[in-house]
Amino acid sequence: MNVILGISAAEGIGIGKAFVLPDEQERKIPKRKISAQEVDIEWQRLTDACSQVQKEFSDFLSSEDITKDQREVLETYQLMLSDPVFMKELQDFFSKKLLNIEYSLDFKVREYADMLRNSHNGYLAERAQDIEDVFNRVLDILLDYHPFDIWL
Repeated sequence: MNVILGISAAEGIGIGKAFVLPDEQERKIPKRKISAQEVDIEWQRLTDACSQVQKEFSDFLSSEDITKDQREVLETYQLMLSDPVFMKELQDFFSKKLLNIEYSLDFKVREYADMLRNSHNGYLAERAQDIEDVFNRVLDILLDYHPFDIWL
């Protein structure tokens, strides 16, 4: 018999298969220069990743088990993914600096999140985490980053 120590999801004794979560690997954001010819390709990668996240949110929204609060959060997340002001600023930064899309996205997300956190407005400061959550999912797709996979 193997005894596994850790944080349980429920009290009591469990009999069955155990899944031990591995240490999460740190996500590394590469920074590299791109050529002007790569701009359209990189931007399309971002567009595809945003579309994939939009679909994931739509799938969650179509669930009957979703609460009103969860629905509102996911709908807000969808709006963030298509915010024309943010996307325009990102595109301008990306096109002028000629840095890969992962780095450019991470830079602009951090910039926006820091601006909200420093706004001295509690509500806006809380939105910083929302922006990071939404666009970190996009970054995960761009980087093909999977902190761990569960195969049961």
